[in-house]
Amino acid sequence: MNQNNSAGVASDAKPAKEDASARWAKLIEQQRQSELSVSAYCRQRGVSAASFFAWRRRLSGDPGAGGFKPVKLVSNGPGACARSDGAIELCLSGGHRLLVRRGFDRQLLVDLVQTMEAAR
Repeated sequence: MNQNNSAGVASDAKPAKEDASARWAKLIEQQRQSELSVSAYCRQRGVSAASFFAWRRRLSGDPGAGGFKPVKLVSNGPGACARSDGAIELCLSGGHRLLVRRGFDRQLLVDLVQTMEAAR
């Protein structure tokens, strides 16, 4: 039955959550196919990068997807790099290393790690 309610909205309209899921799924797929970082893509589309990551995690069905992963802390033993300047060295798969200093841009780090991990 397709009757309008007093606000002029069809009573059998799809729930907003389904519409939002479909919209975000489309945006996520378009970003994946683009050559843009998530930050650049979201800026271009006028959407929040935080919302983008949250929806990507939600739609993947994996609550940890796209988020931070467990890390292994390495002591300053043989082969380890001792840092006295308070920086953090991230050792990624494929031998990639990132040096992160105080005041880094969190979103840039997330985008860079995702890009480097995807390139392996």
